[in-house]
Parts: sequence; structure tokens; C-alpha cells
Amino acid sequence: MKSKIQQPRSNPNLIKIGLTLTITTFIIVFALNSCGNSSSSNNSIKVSASTLWSDYKNDRDYARKKYDNELVEVSGKITNWMNGQPYFVFEENDNGIHTSDKSGVRCFMGGIEAMNRARAKKAAKNGDWVKLRGTCKGWDGDDVIVKDCRYVD
Repeated sequence: MKSKIQQPRSNPNLIKIGLTLTITTFIIVFALNSCGNSSSSNNSIKVSASTLWSDYKNDRDYARKKYDNELVEVSGKITNWMNGQPYFVFEENDNGIHTSDKSGVRCFMGGIEAMNRARAKKAAKNGDWVKLRGTCKGWDGDDVIVKDCRYVD
């Protein structure tokens, strides 16, 4: 007589546990990677205020494609705090030559720095070179607008 070889029985509960652990691990790894990338300075476009302003002034289509709604890290010399608002107007070019005190790159402070204007204004004064990271909102007719800015070390 031939004996039948019995197949091992699969336990449905073990399969469910293994599948749940695999999916959970995948979700956690994906979430950690997403969180790390969104705040990383490696994802920002590093640009001087003069280059950002000149790009929009000279070729708006090119500038829109490159900068609009992108995270930018803007560096430059502060020329003005306008109307006591928590934003900077950077000069047109790094050599101190600009056509108007009212045109340039306006960086609106965001988060805690926007709530405490006095502290932000003490941290940087006219003539200081600073670096800010925020979202470029494009050309408003006179200026390039960058919102939700934070100081960068």
C-alpha cells in the first residue's frame, strides 16, 4: 500500500500576521522617507536674490518653470523692511546696484518668525547678508515673492 504524504497545513492566522507586518513595515519606511525629504535643504533651489530677480525680469516663462511653487534658498543683502511687515526686500544685484528700493525679492517670514516680528527684525537689519528658505510664489509685476520663509544657518 502506498502511503500518502501529508502536506503541511498552513495556518491562516500566521499568514495574516506576516502580511500585516510586511505592509506595516512598508508603510513606515515610506513615511520616514517622505518626511525626511520634505524638510531637507537638499531639495531647495539655492539661488542669490539677484539671480532670482534677474531670471524673472529677463525671462518670466523660464523663471516660472524653474521656481514657481518650488522651495528656494535665497541669499542676499537686506535693503529694506517695508511698512513694518515681516519681509525683506533684497537688492537687485549683489553689487548694491538696484533700480528702485521697491523692486527685488520680497521674502515673507513664516511660522514663529511671522508671529514675532520684533524678534525677527532684531535678528537681521538693513545691510545684513542673510539666507532664507521659503516657497517661491512668482512675479507680482514688480517683485519676486517668496513666502513662509525661515532663516537658514
